[in-house]
Amino acid sequence: MLFRSFYWLGSRDDRPHRRLWAVLGVVGLLFLGAALTFGRNFWDVGTFVIVSVVLHEGIKLWIASEAPRRFFDDRRSGAMELYLTSDVSPEGIFRGHYRALRWQFLMPIVVILAADACFAVSSAGEPLLHDNGRTLPLWWLSRMLFLPLDGAALAWTGLWVGMTSRSGWTTLPTYLRVVTVPYLYPLAWVGLEVAGMLGGSSFEHLKAMWV
Repeated sequence: MLFRSFYWLGSRDDRPHRRLWAVLGVVGLLFLGAALTFGRNFWDVGTFVIVSVVLHEGIKLWIASEAPRRFFDDRRSGAMELYLTSDVSPEGIFRGHYRALRWQFLMPIVVILAADACFAVSSAGEPLLHDNGRTLPLWWLSRMLFLPLDGAALAWTGLWVGMTSRSGWTTLPTYLRVVTVPYLYPLAWVGLEVAGMLGGSSFEHLKAMWV
């Protein structure tokens, strides 16, 4: 099918793909080195949460950077005018570029999800703030669920930003459109938890109303 030509255009340069795997390899080696250096003190829920947040936000920013790049570069070079006059429909063009993004990021996301699963098993029963261990499994599950969903949303949003952006600033607009709003709830939750530790039962009632 003709859309495969646009998949080839998006995936023919595999340098970003290799760089992504190299970064994941370095992070894995740093994690292993720190674990060997600090021993049992390193294996706690705080470490797992920090590493997971770094991996998730890092790959989301990477997707937000790569997704709009092809369309933006093609608009700037004039190549987009050529393939928009071809026999391939706009749907085929988007499908081809989306498949190229999926080829680049699918397996790294699977690796990160596997790391999350290991963290979840290793931290089972540990408390998150002062919830006696009830919230942490759901927290890990929600992270593992939303990472591929955020990845797909960033890919499609990035394609749209690449088509419409008038400046070279494409990564941050793509990232903020997808990530900012979903993070308002957990940030508010953490704020209520902190306030509950400081302010007594009134904040527990406020948190219950929020939920």
